[in-house]
Amino acid sequence: MEKIKVLITSIGSNTSIGIAKCLKNHCYIVGTDINNYFECNGYIFTDKFFKINPASSLKYEEELIEIIKKEKIDCVIPINDIEIEVIASFKHKYNFVKWALNELEIIKLCNNKYDINNFLSNICNVPKQYLNTSDIQLPIIIKPKNGVSS
Repeated sequence: MEKIKVLITSIGSNTSIGIAKCLKNHCYIVGTDINNYFECNGYIFTDKFFKINPASSLKYEEELIEIIKKEKIDCVIPINDIEIEVIASFKHKYNFVKWALNELEIIKLCNNKYDINNFLSNICNVPKQYLNTSDIQLPIIIKPKNGVSS
């Protein structure tokens, strides 16, 4: 029986390494990253590795699709927040592969700390969010509106 071919992006990240370790015995793993293979700890869990342009590059979509076609990938699991949003914006054009990610609107909502806080405050008790420094009550945690990490 032929293994399912899975492409995992940002193979140097801890999240991608965890996913690759879980799938290694069951799937053929192709990893991509903006760094060289020797700079990516996750490289050792892949069957094949490709250095790829950053998701912000105009070449990213074409390059990723080329790898998917060449390697006959069955499923793509994007890891990096920026890649996830970029891939969600073009995934609908390519139905020959499964994409393990939500729709773009959901991703944008979850990537914006202000918007997700407002959304969640309608369904559960979440900490108060301050927009003006004059309203702040200590203790607080300060985070940018957009960005990786929680």
